[in-house]
Amino acid sequence: MYDTRRVEGLTANRLPVNRGITLVEVLVVIAIIGMLVALLLPAVQRAREAARRVGCQNNLRQLGLALHEYHDAHRKFPPGSINEWSWTARLLPRLEQNNLYGQFDFGTEPFEAPNSDKLAVVLPVLICPSDPYSDEIHVAESLDGIQFAHTNYLGSLDGAWSKGIFGFKRGIRVADVTDGTSQTLAVGERGVVSDGDDTYGWWTWGSGTTLSAVQNFGDGSYSTPGSIIHWWSYHPGGAQFLFVDSSVHFLSYSIDLDTFLGLGTKDGGDIVGSF
Repeated sequence: MYDTRRVEGLTANRLPVNRGITLVEVLVVIAIIGMLVALLLPAVQRAREAARRVGCQNNLRQLGLALHEYHDAHRKFPPGSINEWSWTARLLPRLEQNNLYGQFDFGTEPFEAPNSDKLAVVLPVLICPSDPYSDEIHVAESLDGIQFAHTNYLGSLDGAWSKGIFGFKRGIRVADVTDGTSQTLAVGERGVVSDGDDTYGWWTWGSGTTLSAVQNFGDGSYSTPGSIIHWWSYHPGGAQFLFVDSSVHFLSYSIDLDTFLGLGTKDGGDIVGSF
């Protein structure tokens, strides 16, 4: 006869013991996952920024095409501001916004009814995907609470101290750009700035949609009031600019100041070279 107790004892000794996962093993796995996430997150963020930068470039290229279509039709670029309307508002039919353009009365100022009811329309082609504040609606208390949508793309001003392509109450011709269309800024980026009632950059208002190269070029932020008066962007290290020839270039904040000033003039006789 078999000794059943002995057989059962041998069988029991040979069976694997399911002891589960220890706390140390769980912590090791969590640590490995954390390291992988830490390594991958910057790459994901860079990929997202690269996609946003491409979207921003496409917006600027659309503006370039619209500007030249306007020039072909009127023999000049739109004025930077006339009757308080901006150059961007004049381009609406060439940005596939015919219906909105038809609802505006350009014979009156944008702040007057019925124009004032439609100034808060956010147009994706006028905002940079990298700017987290670009779709904010500004309420202008000094203008009876009229609401305004922003734009990140401000034109190069032709004024008393600057020689850009957007004049006050007058249009500039390509023939006036004697420094070369590939060497002259047309439009640059500026992030939305929170500064009380003076955020500017409202895409319908002419006086707030132009900047000058003489106001310098450097980093800015949403909460720094001085960031209103110069070009900058939420892209790391610089901003994108549309040139008069419709090319788009990313300019670094480290660009030589004289070179940048030369790019900001249409007829200054500057020799810019590479940038």
